[in-house]
Amino acid sequence: MGKNTRRKPQRQSSAGSGRKQKRNGSAAGDGHLQDADEGLVDTSEDEHGLKKADLVAEALGRASPVETEELKLLALQDGGFLWNNDLRRQCWLRLLQLQPSEAPRNTTGAEDKLDEKISRQIDLDVARAYGAVGSGGASKRAVLRSTLRTFFSRYPELHYYQGYHDVMALVLEVFPKLEDAVLVARTLSTNYCFVDAHGSDFTHVQGALRTIEYLVELADSRIGSLVKETPFWGVSMLITGFAHDVDFHLARLRIFDAIVASPPYFQLYLVAALPLLPDIRTSIELAEDGPHVHEAIRKGACSIKSVKTADMLVRIARSLTQRIPPSRLLADAEAKSFLKRESCLFKPFKFDPEWKPPSPRPQVVVLSERFRDSARLFMRRAISAVPARYWTIALVAVITAVALRAVFSDAKKGKPW
Repeated sequence: MGKNTRRKPQRQSSAGSGRKQKRNGSAAGDGHLQDADEGLVDTSEDEHGLKKADLVAEALGRASPVETEELKLLALQDGGFLWNNDLRRQCWLRLLQLQPSEAPRNTTGAEDKLDEKISRQIDLDVARAYGAVGSGGASKRAVLRSTLRTFFSRYPELHYYQGYHDVMALVLEVFPKLEDAVLVARTLSTNYCFVDAHGSDFTHVQGALRTIEYLVELADSRIGSLVKETPFWGVSMLITGFAHDVDFHLARLRIFDAIVASPPYFQLYLVAALPLLPDIRTSIELAEDGPHVHEAIRKGACSIKSVKTADMLVRIARSLTQRIPPSRLLADAEAKSFLKRESCLFKPFKFDPEWKPPSPRPQVVVLSERFRDSARLFMRRAISAVPARYWTIALVAVITAVALRAVFSDAKKGKPW
């Protein structure tokens, strides 16, 4: 009895500590980065997630064409825009200031005249998408191939690069309609770090990667010295927004929520936060040389298999933006030697001048979606509350009842059993 009473306050203290750290996610310090994962709730499908869905819906109703700060803050908080892609679709459109199904401008009218080299590379990359097996993999690859061909034929000034198919696949997950996906991809590719990778060479990407290494060195000198000796360790994370490296789709979407809601430079801080994650930091310290460090970082990115870990990555990145703000990088002589002034990283977001706020959804639709989510949560909890052995007993009872009914029915009809 006494042992149990001593343990209970310890659990409460741990959870309270975790909640306190979650509220103070912007605080800096290595100790905070190491234990920030304690006591946090995975906000994918629970009461906290439903409450946050209500907050996001309310913020959507209040957001104006130029005032989206509340929505941005919710995107950066734990869970992002949750598991609801309907909600995420509306939030991304509002943050990117786009109108769904808008006819894209700058079309060439020559979608069938895509360069043969680009077309061949798209086919090779798409063939590896969605895995060798899986539900609907072939149809998904066909849609992805068609969307990429349409996009790069309409915008020939944007060069295709390996890995962009992962970005487009993620966009299609939120915007399944081709025209909407092309519209959102165009905005991402002309405003965020992707535009540097769309150039004729990787000069800007190399400068950005050196800046990321400099950020890591300022945050942690030991880890920074190790990653500095590892060439190209963060390229795929930078040019795909982690879409290529993170396998769990909700974690990828959560990271993209933060990217869409932040200035273009935030991608640098996200990549710099990766080697500072506690498990990856430990693996890097145990690595012997550059190739092993590169492998430790790659495996670490692949190990982001929960929204909870993605939340920690975003929190560390936000902490870095406060400890080492972009203004400090721009004033730093060493960092200035890495970055090109024409890079997109420190330019303001270019809003669509023809953007108009979408009409609000009917209240009946909003209420029905909330009822659906609440009913789904209730059913999940009702099922999980009953031990598995009772479900087994119930299943056996049902099968027995059906069998007995069939026996008695045959007996009444005079049929042998």
